Amino acid sequence: MSHIQRDEYVQTLTGEISWEQHLRRSHEHLLDLCPACRDEWDGQPGRLAVEDPVTPVTPPQPPPADLDRLEVSQQQVEAERRLLARMRQARRRAKEDLRKLDLNPVEDWPGIVGRSRSRYRSRALAELLLEQAAERARTDPGTAAALAGLVPTILENGTDHRRRSWGRVLAVRAAAHRANALRIQGDLAGADRAFRQLDTLQVATFGLEPSVQGEVASLRASLRLAQRRFSAAADLLEKAAKDFRSADDCLGLTKARVKLANLSQTLGQPAEALALLRTATKHLDGAEEPYLVVCTVTGQVNALCDLDRVAEAEKLLSDHRPLYEGGDALLAGNFILLQARIDLGHGRPDEAERGFTEARDRMLALSRDYDAALTSLYLADALLAAGKTAALRELAGELVPHFEALGVTRETLAALRLLVEAVRAETATSALIAYVRLTFQTEG
Repeated sequence: MSHIQRDEYVQTLTGEISWEQHLRRSHEHLLDLCPACRDEWDGQPGRLAVEDPVTPVTPPQPPPADLDRLEVSQQQVEAERRLLARMRQARRRAKEDLRKLDLNPVEDWPGIVGRSRSRYRSRALAELLLEQAAERARTDPGTAAALAGLVPTILENGTDHRRRSWGRVLAVRAAAHRANALRIQGDLAGADRAFRQLDTLQVATFGLEPSVQGEVASLRASLRLAQRRFSAAADLLEKAAKDFRSADDCLGLTKARVKLANLSQTLGQPAEALALLRTATKHLDGAEEPYLVVCTVTGQVNALCDLDRVAEAEKLLSDHRPLYEGGDALLAGNFILLQARIDLGHGRPDEAERGFTEARDRMLALSRDYDAALTSLYLADALLAAGKTAALRELAGELVPHFEALGVTRETLAALRLLVEAVRAETATSALIAYVRLTFQTEG
């Protein structure tokens, strides 16, 4: 269900939508977003389903007042309409400002915004840049970092922007999203420095609403995951979940749960990961959050394959194939990788080999070296299952220098060399490959 827009509030005030319809829609939206409220509602004996298209939901007791008879003056309605018009105009101007920026090289953006005396100074633009930074981070982290980096300049350009509570919130969120974009670029040291600088701003931890603190904690947790600091990541995700619950931010809470599930999967706990992901999917709208849905599907397919429940994994992936095909190059590569895991689980090693090889090459083309290395270990499984000892020996010989270039720990290199020796002696097993893979995933 889509969010309730300002237009609908105005229509309710003007009588175009009844208060009963408005309350019903708000209730439906609440149940869609909040797991706790949905559980409470589902537990009411003898209730009617909120989706019932024929019979309206009748509350057990009448409301304390007849809301349809509340008087709203025409002056209030006109004031609301004027405010809505100003907000729309500000948004249009912000989009035009961003369009003009996009016509220039990214490296010129700070100078263009800093020198401007009439443009690039509105709250609407700062909010739009932050939205775009979050949206572009996964596929274009360099541009995302640049967009988030412009927000402080816009706040400086505007009159008293930094002194206002919303300006402080935007400054903190922009700093966190810039750090996250650096993390996605692979600049973990730069991301760590950015988060430490954020900590030096007392506003980063003082007086901000829980939803913002949860957002910052969740983004910082992603960095800790990339740094293989799993205990710190788990603590941050628990904090983020607590903050999101306090703020009644069900979408943020769902994202935190997905990250916790991914952490469980990384640590070799697929059953726990699967349970977390299935809870999260109950409260997601695929139309509004398609990428988040894909993340939950990817996690579930991996968990099901690890649990040898390959038929379930195959059906789940097939049901959501359009989401992958309508996505970007990384999603396409992930789909091929997941399909190869399913092929391997069904005893089709030749198909799995082709899939893992293509997925690895796609990851390398996208500079996803860590993902390519992990895929190579799955490829080793397929070659072993196919009995292609010569190809497996060649692959094993390539793995050590590749993993060394990634800067992996001595423990991972030792496990990898153990695999190489086993391959040479033709004593390698899928259990040994799984051990190397888990060592690589959990190295700290």
